[in-house]
Amino acid sequence: MSNLVNDEIMEKISDEIWGKVEEGDSETWQEVTEIGFQKGLHPDDDLEDIVSIMIDNAWEALPDGPA
Repeated sequence: MSNLVNDEIMEKISDEIWGKVEEGDSETWQEVTEIGFQKGLHPDDDLEDIVSIMIDNAWEALPDGPA
């Protein structure tokens, strides 16, 4: 994939996750809490770091390309 496509995909993932965080989606907040616990981070103080981890995890979970 080209860098432009990668950037667009990463932006879409970021927007999706931040949207769920801002909406108060319970599953997303559960993940925020779990990652915070695992990494020793607190959602009130380290939300950006936790969401960054969530974005990276979503990116890594993507398939490598078309089947």
